[in-house]
Amino acid sequence: MPAELVALMLEYQEQCIAVTGSEEGFQQMLGTFQMARTCLLSHLDEQQLQIDAMQLTYESRKPFFDKYCPKFNEQISCFDDTLEGIAKCITDDVDKFKAIIKSIAYDLLDLACQNDGQLFFDARKPGFKDCMIQLKEHGAQECKLSNSTTETLISRYDEQQCRELYDAKECLKRKIDECDAPKVFDIIQVVFNAISKANDCKQHTTFREILSNNIDGTVSEN
Repeated sequence: MPAELVALMLEYQEQCIAVTGSEEGFQQMLGTFQMARTCLLSHLDEQQLQIDAMQLTYESRKPFFDKYCPKFNEQISCFDDTLEGIAKCITDDVDKFKAIIKSIAYDLLDLACQNDGQLFFDARKPGFKDCMIQLKEHGAQECKLSNSTTETLISRYDEQQCRELYDAKECLKRKIDECDAPKVFDIIQVVFNAISKANDCKQHTTFREILSNNIDGTVSEN
């Protein structure tokens, strides 16, 4: 396992314990991931997938993504137990949070498959990775994101909090515009839209006005 991934897993384990007082969720996530992978690959020809992936080029991308995107979409349910483990590290309301994570997973897969997998190729560009690093190091603090962000997925925001959510997303968009990697914002928007939906921000008149007055479509809540 790559050292970066090991470090990330250890960090997540510590966060899980800090939030819930237990590593039950972490152990469930870790213990079920291989089963989820096996479930996924049981519906695919793994050897052929590896061959196709190795031969994937920008020019040959359409047949690849046309072939595999529907298959991956059908098998997201293979990760139900893994997602449940992740949810247990976040909140007591496991079922609701799990449903939201699963919704995000479907939306991210849809994003990855758009335009014949364009995101896959954009993510391999140096600017994409650099932008993600900049956001991780500076975006959360400067755009006033906090650990309470995850709590918004299972609570109900008032009008002011929905506005703050919108402002945070717009702040991140400005930072992403500076590093010239627009696809990064597409990923972030999937998550913010899920938070907005979970908190029913459209119920607030001011927030509906913000959405209706939006010109470029970047803050639209699906």
